[in-house]
Amino acid sequence: MPEINDFEEKVPFLKLEEVNDGDTVIFNSEGRYVDDKWGKNRLQMDVILLNKEVRRITVNKTSMRNLAAVFGTNTYEWVNKPVLVKKEKILLGGSSKLALILHPN
Repeated sequence: MPEINDFEEKVPFLKLEEVNDGDTVIFNSEGRYVDDKWGKNRLQMDVILLNKEVRRITVNKTSMRNLAAVFGTNTYEWVNKPVLVKKEKILLGGSSKLALILHPN
C-alpha cells in the first residue's frame, strides 16, 4: 500500500511533448488513487524521464492492464521497473486523441 507522505510533493504532470514514442521511463513511486474532476478514481504514479526529471502520470486502463500482466497488480512491485512509452491514438468522448500508453520494457 502506498504511503501518502511519499506522494504529497508537488510534481508536474507529464505532457505528451516531454517524451518521444519509444522512450523508457522508470516508476519511482507506488502511486496513489485520486478522484479526478469527473469523480472517477484514477491511479497516479511518478516516473523518472530520460533527462532524470520526475513527472506524474495518470495510468490509463490500457496501460494498467499491460503492466499488471507482467509486473503484477501490486504497484509496489512496479517501482524501479523500466516502462516503454508509446504514443497511440485512442477514442475518447467520441473523438480520436493521442495518448501515452505504457508497456513493460
